[in-house]
This record gives sequence, structure tokens and C-alpha cells, in this order.
Amino acid sequence: MKFIVAQVGARRGYAVPVILQKAGMLERFYTDIAGNIGTSAVFSAAWVLPLVGESARRLVGRRLPFDIRAKTTTFPAITLPHVFRRVIIARDPAAACREDVRFSDALGRAMARRGFGNATHMYSMLGECGPLFAEGKRRGLIVISEIYLALSTERILTEERKEFPGWEGFAILDS
Repeated sequence: MKFIVAQVGARRGYAVPVILQKAGMLERFYTDIAGNIGTSAVFSAAWVLPLVGESARRLVGRRLPFDIRAKTTTFPAITLPHVFRRVIIARDPAAACREDVRFSDALGRAMARRGFGNATHMYSMLGECGPLFAEGKRRGLIVISEIYLALSTERILTEERKEFPGWEGFAILDS
């Protein structure tokens, strides 16, 4: 079993690719950007500049563990313009959502172009980078996508059911 892991951000401190690497099961790790390799390391040094400060500060925290660096590919040419577009449209939730979907699609296509090596499986959190996984599935790879919910979900649902009694029943009738 050999895995391609694709993730946006440093979720869980890159635990999934690190665990797979230690088990000898990591084929490739694709991520948007990291603060300690390539051109991204230069950008992360810009944390003191006014307009890019916050984004660069977050990037500084994305430190790829040494064990997975050799198998990691980042995509700063796609990610950095996305970050700047998000800053410009930050106050427009609909535009931000469209930009995030566009970014995930562009990132997934770029990852697919980088290839699959000897991978037999693919792993993603939240179904990001869809084109990569569509191509992997077309090639016969086993696709694993983890979806997780906030611990507060049940509490929020309980509050909404009290606030809007019967709304779930209407949704079923409308189907």
C-alpha cells in the first residue's frame, strides 16, 4: 500500500503524512504551501510587512517535518495569488466561497499533473482538491476522504431545533 496525501494547510501538524511515512506507506504528499521550504520560506519572512503580515505569520507556522520533505510538493504559484485574492474579497462571503472552490479545483488539477507515482491509495480531508481524486479514482486508486465535525455540532443542532421547531420536517416534505 502506497498513499498520496493531499491537504490544504498544516492540519494536525501534518500527522497523517508523517504517520504514513514512518510506516513506509507515503508515496507523495501534496500541500498548498509550507513556511519552511522553497519560495514559500522567502514569503514567510515577509510577516513584518503591512499588507501580507497576517498571511505570512500564519505561513511561518506551517513547518513541514523533516521526515516528509523529500516526498512533499507544494504549489506556491497557485496558493500565493489565492491568498491575495482572499484578502481583497474578505468581506464578501459569496465571492470568498467561489474563490475557495476555484482554488481547490486549480490545486487539484495541478496535483494531478504532478502524477501518481506508485500510489495505490489516496487520502484527503474534507474532499479537497477534487480533480486529483477524480483522476486517481479513474486510474483505479482507492480514495479515502475524511470528513470531521466540530464537537459543538450536536449542541448547535439542539439549539436550532428549539429555535425553529418542525423545520426539518418541512425539508423532507419539500424533497
